[in-house]
Amino acid sequence: MNRVVLLGRLTKTPELRYTRENNAYSSFTIAVNRKAARQGEKSEADFISAVALGKQAEFLQKYTQKGSRILVWGSIRTRSWNDKEGKHHSATQVLAEEIYMADSQKDQVPKFEGYFVNELNEQVNGFEIVESEKLPF
Repeated sequence: MNRVVLLGRLTKTPELRYTRENNAYSSFTIAVNRKAARQGEKSEADFISAVALGKQAEFLQKYTQKGSRILVWGSIRTRSWNDKEGKHHSATQVLAEEIYMADSQKDQVPKFEGYFVNELNEQVNGFEIVESEKLPF
């Protein structure tokens, strides 16, 4: 079984690229915190290389940026190639099969800019506003 689940932050804003066959892809790195060894110690991070293909790559480019917290489901892939000088290279990376936004929603929800209770009319939708000190219980 080859399954990977990562929760971390993007180290830079993903760039959308295309293969010669016009298939979208995006290579990115996700910083994943390790569990701190002892309470009070600063946790270290691993920097995991990953690649997203097609719609996943387009999603990354459209909705994320450096520092975005994402959840990645995927598998580990290895590849090797020879460069122009004939030197052999190999790489291990995560193939992102599913990507989810994991940022806190509180930063994305617009703030309420309504009225304070004392600025409202005495009658709201047929109900009277009563201060808690005036309640009989």
